[in-house]
This record gives sequence, structure tokens and C-alpha cells, in this order.
Amino acid sequence: METILSSPTHTNLDPNHAHPNPIPLHTPSSMDTSPTHNASPAMDVDLSDSTTTESEPEAIAARPIARPPSPPLHTLSTSELISRLERSEHERETWQLSCDRTAKLFVEYRDHNNELLTERRSHKNIVSALEEQLARTTAQLQIANDRNRELKEELDGLRRDMKTGFPPLQRLEALSAEVKEGREEVAAWKQRHQNRENEANFFREQYQTASNANFANHQQVQELSREIEVLKRLADERSLKLRVMNDSQLLRAKEMEIVVLKETLKEREKKVERLEREKKERESEKDRLLRGMRGNWTTRSGSVPRRTVTPAAGVKGSPGVSPAVSRTGSPTNGGKDKGKGS
Repeated sequence: METILSSPTHTNLDPNHAHPNPIPLHTPSSMDTSPTHNASPAMDVDLSDSTTTESEPEAIAARPIARPPSPPLHTLSTSELISRLERSEHERETWQLSCDRTAKLFVEYRDHNNELLTERRSHKNIVSALEEQLARTTAQLQIANDRNRELKEELDGLRRDMKTGFPPLQRLEALSAEVKEGREEVAAWKQRHQNRENEANFFREQYQTASNANFANHQQVQELSREIEVLKRLADERSLKLRVMNDSQLLRAKEMEIVVLKETLKEREKKVERLEREKKERESEKDRLLRGMRGNWTTRSGSVPRRTVTPAAGVKGSPGVSPAVSRTGSPTNGGKDKGKGS
């Protein structure tokens, strides 16, 4: 024992000696795990390199812990020394199990983050498809407006002819039916255009929400990774020191340290339970969001008013408008054209 105390590499555990920079014990309440609402929507968060080592955990792990005062050697018996040594060994094993559980939780959050990235890419593809469909709808609406303008010009010409002569009655009825059909078709295209804009805005909001959740999850995964590194280093140091601990002063210091570590372990377990509850809440929120998206999709598909056109007897179809376009634009097909476009 005298040889150990006189060794220059032995840790100084004098009651009046404390390290100037003790390791701060972080509690779950002091850690910032709230989602970042000011994250940029265009930010791409890459979590592929999750094994990067940080210099900060190494610096924290290198600092020795301030030792509390211990009683004199003559006040402790051999049985007390042995029991404290056994408790310290049991605490080390408990810390090792805690590290394993934290590593497992880290893997689960990394997998969940990959799922969020996949979902974000899916939303991005949906938004791109809707933008393309919106462009096509805008072009078709422009064609319908041009057709409506031509019909109006033709109607004005017929009205001028009526002032000077009497055109055939059947031709007037056919032109009136074409004008009415053109107006109804323009109104239907305008409604579909508005529906496409509303759907595009909805998916943009969902994409922004997924990006914010992904960024917050990335921060939490990084924090857990740093904590795992620190816990591993602390476990290795304590395992080495427990093998050479053979005097009452070290045993007393380890006893006080065990109390602190037990409190920290309780806080870690509370944090793990809170993270599991948050994970279940995210999964339920995701399911609710998907059900809401399907419900909104079904509601929007029936929002276009039903159009029925009854042409007069002996009148042919409107020039420039194919029957396929009329059947596609009709809401009686249950919104199938919307599903094909997306």
C-alpha cells in the first residue's frame, strides 16, 4: 500500500484536493432536445457518417472527477472494504449494461431517421409530379380559354348576321349549345386548376414538416452518439481503477462516486423512457397524417361539379373537343384522372 501511494502515477484522492475542471453531469432537463423550427427547408441533413469521433467527448472523458472526502483508514474494517469493492464492481457491470442499451437506442433512432429521409424523398417526388400536372392543367386551361374566345367571336358574328338576315335555326341552336358547353368546360378546368394548387400547397407543408422533424432527430442522434463515447471511456477508466483499488481512501471515494452514478443512471433511464414515448407518438402521428392525406384525397376528387351536356337533335359534336377529354374531365369517373396524373 505504501508503494502505491508513493507512485507518481497514482491518482491523488486527498479530501482537500479537487480537480479544477470536474466533469459536469448532464441531466435530461438541461439537454436541449426541442425541434429546431428555424431550420432551412432546403437544408439536406446527411446522417450516413454516424461514427465520426468528436474531440469534445475525449476532452471531457480525460478530466478526473472531483473526489469527496473519505474517512481515515483505521476506521474501516476488511469486510467493509471487500463489500465496497464488490458493490463497485456490480456498479461497473450496471454501467456497461446501460451503455449497451444506449447503443441499441442509437441504432433504433438511426433507422427511424433513415425512414424519415425516405419519406421526405417520397414527398418531394409527389410535389414534383403535382407541379408537372399543374403545368399541364394550366396549358389545357389556356387552350380552353382560346376556344372560348373563338366561340365568343363566332357568336358575335352570328349576332351581327341576325341584324341583317335570318340564318338557319338549327345552326343557331348548335352554336348556342357549343358556347354553353365551352363555358362549362372552362369552369371545370378552372376548378381542377384550383384543386391542383391546393394539393401542391398541402404537400409543400408536409415536406417542410418532415424536414424539420428530420433535422431535430439528427441533432438528438448526434447527442446520443457523444454520450455513448463518454460512457464507454468512463467505463474503461473505472474498470482499470477498480482492479488496483486496495485501500480505504479509494473505496470511500468510489462509494461516493457510485451514489452519483446511480442518480445519473436513473436520469438516463427516465430519458430512455421519454424517448420511447416520443417515438410511439411520432409513429401514431405519422399514421394519423397518412389517414388524413387519404381522406383529403378522396374529398378533393369529388369536389368538381358534375357536368351533363345534352346536344340538340341533329347536332354533331363540338369541333376541337374530343369525347375522351369530356369523359376525363367529368367527375363521374371518381377522380381517376387525378390518380393517373399523380
